[in-house]
Amino acid sequence: MGGKDLGFDRNNVVVIPTGLWYKNKSFKDELLKNPNVLGVTATAYAPVDFNWQVTLAVDRAGRTDSIRAAMIWADKDFAKTYKLEIVKGQFLQIDYTGFWKALEADTARKPSAEERFSLPAVINETAEKSIGYRDPIGERIGRYVIVGVVKDFHFRPLHYPIAPMIMVYDPQNIMTMNVRIADKNRAATLKYIGDTYRKYRNTRGFSYSYLDDLLAQKYQDEIRL
Repeated sequence: MGGKDLGFDRNNVVVIPTGLWYKNKSFKDELLKNPNVLGVTATAYAPVDFNWQVTLAVDRAGRTDSIRAAMIWADKDFAKTYKLEIVKGQFLQIDYTGFWKALEADTARKPSAEERFSLPAVINETAEKSIGYRDPIGERIGRYVIVGVVKDFHFRPLHYPIAPMIMVYDPQNIMTMNVRIADKNRAATLKYIGDTYRKYRNTRGFSYSYLDDLLAQKYQDEIRL
């Protein structure tokens, strides 16, 4: 279990609970100025155990149906930082500014409830099979439009089979920064990350975990056995 390929690169990723909300982008941009920071993505949580389930409407050959899926909130750099394989379409190409402009546009044109929030979404291969679209790109799922499909990866512990998943961007649900760092100069890189964080949140202590350690916590029963 400890050595299984999870479908994403788990090595050298530092997970930081930020609580920065709308300052996440500035924090992220400053981190990327350090040459030992190789990638940064903002998410709701680390990809250790995403279990927030939603039921979304889908249209199958003119018949309305629904799909139960895990929802993951992440920004446009999640696939790049975690090295996910995109098998169809593209990944989320929307940022903080684009998100609010999309919502403002929806408000201005006063669409029906079914048409609102035409924001991009990425699904996994399991969700694609469950929906049954020959080509899901451009199709709607709930209030989102599918722009890409990623190869299945384990976003829950290995005790659970891979389930349908939908990934969207929503800055109001971003609470964690995932930072891929170089294997060298770790101490100096972590100090830089901590110093940068304190510029934005000096009233809260800086803490971090390695993704590998968070994953290992999910298998404590097996490790003890």
